[in-house]
Amino acid sequence: MKRIYLLFTLLISLQAVAQDCPEITNKKALKLYDQAIEKYKSKATYRDLLEEAVNVEPDFAVAYDSLGRSWYYINKTLNFSGDSYKRAEKYFRQAVEVCPDVDPFAYYVIGRMDMYNSQFGNAAANFRKFLSYEKRKDKEFKLNDNDLDSAEIFLKDCDFYDNVYKKPVPFNPTPLANVSTSVDEYLGSLTPDNEIMYFTRRTMEATLNSLTGPVEKERFCKSVAQADGSFDKGKPMLHPFNQPGNNEGGHRQPLIITPCILPFAETRQAIATVIYTTRYSVITSGAI
Repeated sequence: MKRIYLLFTLLISLQAVAQDCPEITNKKALKLYDQAIEKYKSKATYRDLLEEAVNVEPDFAVAYDSLGRSWYYINKTLNFSGDSYKRAEKYFRQAVEVCPDVDPFAYYVIGRMDMYNSQFGNAAANFRKFLSYEKRKDKEFKLNDNDLDSAEIFLKDCDFYDNVYKKPVPFNPTPLANVSTSVDEYLGSLTPDNEIMYFTRRTMEATLNSLTGPVEKERFCKSVAQADGSFDKGKPMLHPFNQPGNNEGGHRQPLIITPCILPFAETRQAIATVIYTTRYSVITSGAI
């Protein structure tokens, strides 16, 4: 009953806005649209009838919008590469092309799709258009508060990325001598005085108990700056870091480490990866 009520409310809203859209006089298209509403619970039939309606009457903005909503809500995930979202975008774009004010929600969906496709300038414009309806005095729609909140956040993100991509800067990273070796090093972090670099080094190592060949080992390492400004190759951190059987990585002061506890290291069956923090202190063995 609630679903039917929501559909009825939506149709009333669409009909109110449709007064500003091209008038539909094609009787066959109108009949197909009415039949679609009657078959709303049968989604496939509902969409098929709407498809026929827009084929008969290409200016049927409300039918395009109904198709857009139907395809949008059929997908319960946020996988915007999926076919249903692409179809929703297609019909929403057709709807607002015929009648720009047919449904504010169309701009929200188009904005999401533009954002997904890294068209940040277009996405920002669509989010602004969507948000502008909340400020209008002649509100035909009750906009969803969650959509409004999301659009505000997305708009800020899109403006930021649009500005960044429009102003490229030189970027030519080069490997750090000594620290960068033939194996993998990552999660590098410098201390504020630029004297010590903490990083994770991953290697493949054979063990006596290994039945399937070398196993992967991640060790939390540190490299010290030399007099000439370079860094040494780096060594694994001493106790209490790099416990036997664990894979470890970390980040500077306060030191954040994430040991992956591997009681059965050979089978890679981890119990847990836990985040720990620690601060520097003077100790007699294994100083940070």
